[in-house]
Amino acid sequence: MPRHIGPNKGVPEISKDFSGSMKKLLKHLNPWKYMLMTSLILAMTSAILALISPNKLSDLTDTITAGITPKINEKKVMEIFNDETISLEDKQQFSFIIESVKENKDIDIIRNRRDE
Repeated sequence: MPRHIGPNKGVPEISKDFSGSMKKLLKHLNPWKYMLMTSLILAMTSAILALISPNKLSDLTDTITAGITPKINEKKVMEIFNDETISLEDKQQFSFIIESVKENKDIDIIRNRRDE
């Protein structure tokens, strides 16, 4: 049910004593002043972290990505290919895995090929 607007017909009232009204409000909120201060501090912290976190997350992602890049030793790869105790099929699978790693393909593709 709508409120009765009164004689002003929707024109808002202007406070005649703003500072007095604020003092009354603060007096009524006095029992919760520590909770209000805590909530204001947490709100400011949240705003600051919301501004900082995308940049930090980007830096963290770059660091993780840089650490994942494979370091393939070509000598060891050639030793595996020249080893006669390893079957031709295993050498082919190994070759596929090495090429996939060099091309940064998804590891799931490698697992699916291995399971076939």
